[in-house]
Amino acid sequence: MKEYNVDLVALQEVRWPGSGHLKSDNMTVFYSGNDNGRHEYGVGFIVKESLICSKEIRSKTADNDYKDSFYDNLERVFDLIPRNCVRIVVGDQNAQVGREHVFRYTIGKESMHIESNDNGLRLISFASTKGLVINSTQFQRKEIYKQTWVSPDGKTKSQIDHILIDKRYRTSVRQKKLNSKTRLEIEKIKDHEIAKTYRQNLNNELIEKSHNAVQNIDERWNIVKNSINKSSEIFKKENTSHVKNSWYNDRCREAIGKRAEARIKMIQDPSPNNTEEFIKTKKIANKILRQEKRAAEKDLIQKIEVHRLNQDYSLKNVDQ
Repeated sequence: MKEYNVDLVALQEVRWPGSGHLKSDNMTVFYSGNDNGRHEYGVGFIVKESLICSKEIRSKTADNDYKDSFYDNLERVFDLIPRNCVRIVVGDQNAQVGREHVFRYTIGKESMHIESNDNGLRLISFASTKGLVINSTQFQRKEIYKQTWVSPDGKTKSQIDHILIDKRYRTSVRQKKLNSKTRLEIEKIKDHEIAKTYRQNLNNELIEKSHNAVQNIDERWNIVKNSINKSSEIFKKENTSHVKNSWYNDRCREAIGKRAEARIKMIQDPSPNNTEEFIKTKKIANKILRQEKRAAEKDLIQKIEVHRLNQDYSLKNVDQ
């Protein structure tokens, strides 16, 4: 949350039994799950200074009585919120919202799906009767960025998580594109020795590039820009964030290396034996990757569960 500068995060499939909240620093984790002790379903949110309701329809195949009960409860809770507050509904509604023209004012025209399913129609009906708009289907994006759920086999993709907000505040929800811009260390910029080295490097870069006769103004600008970017690398902020796929260890690297060797051998000589060997090493490598990833996820879940049961156990001990 600190890295992306957000004040609230909605959580789905928390899978914690019961309900409650955890505190860490200036954040609070609210969660709600089953009362039968099973680690299934469940929702929650991490919040700083505001509060929001987060609820989940368990399945698109749930019976109509359950869905009716859900929206009755949601409507009752929603009506308790004062009208002078910014009312937002966020979460996994298992609702596929379409692009029907008749609902255009409420849903926009940028949904991943063409037609609304039953849960989608229920969500649209709730939004329209409560003066809300579904903002998650209002932004023009590539299909890959619209999907919020992917089946385990990776074949089925859907947009079922949505954000609803009062229509008078619809412009308050904006599309955020995350990128990896280079960050500079301010303290390094203030260091006179490092600044002196930067000036020398920049001067050398410009002298080296200026040997080529360049008449075009755009080419001249690119030379200056690239020289500045290259010279300023000494000011780069060291990446202290956790490495992506921290579970990727020496065992994984060895398996991937063997798979790469078998693949090259098969390409050079596509004989039945080499093809069979590649398929074999590929299956072994995929199996090892799954094992290491699941082991790391299991360890992380255990640490989170320890913190949930023991408030003295700091969330800082949990790997990101």
